[in-house]
Amino acid sequence: MAQLTCPECDAVFTLKTPAEEGKKVRCPEYHYRFVPDDDEPRPKKRQREDDGENDRPARSSGKKKASASLLLLGLLGGGALVLLLGCCGVSLLVYFLWPAGGRGGRITAPVEITADKINRLEFGMTVAETEEIMGGRGQRVDRNEVINTINNIRRVGKPVVNLPGDTHISYRSDNRRMFLGFGNTRSGELLTYAFFIEERGNGSNSNSKMTIGANLELEREKFQNKKNQGR
Repeated sequence: MAQLTCPECDAVFTLKTPAEEGKKVRCPEYHYRFVPDDDEPRPKKRQREDDGENDRPARSSGKKKASASLLLLGLLGGGALVLLLGCCGVSLLVYFLWPAGGRGGRITAPVEITADKINRLEFGMTVAETEEIMGGRGQRVDRNEVINTINNIRRVGKPVVNLPGDTHISYRSDNRRMFLGFGNTRSGELLTYAFFIEERGNGSNSNSKMTIGANLELEREKFQNKKNQGR
């Protein structure tokens, strides 16, 4: 609280708050307005400025924290977007380049097809074991497509009317085709037939092996025993 003296009526009165520098105050006696003398108590302007300066770092710190948070969110969002785009790109790459086994309809890279490979195939083999002999994955196709293709290429002998198996895989290289059939068992998909065919002018050269109505679990056991004896 500050005491002031009115220069007009010499009335002494008290201000609840110090008058600011250069501003007039009103005398309560005759309502005369005047600027207090320099020797009158006034608010410490420097102190207010200092207080203001002390406040500024806090506001600046808050802005810096907000900016840092926005930057962090931006980096996280950008990283997630890059990761998503990368996953999509990899998925598309796998879709177009991965062999057709299991997808059906997409042609794989050609592998060398020989009649010798069919002689190395044995009943009871898994899909993975036949792929190792063939040198790659084939294309999964429908049973009727296999039958029609074989009958159209052979042009000689009795037509094929049925093929054992639930899954049918086709390999193709130029004028040569290889078809493998697999039956579903507790041990997985096991080989039940293999058919090699090569177009030659108006005829064909073919080689095949198949088992109809066989117990593929038993064939698998025979194959495993033979494999173990060869080690």
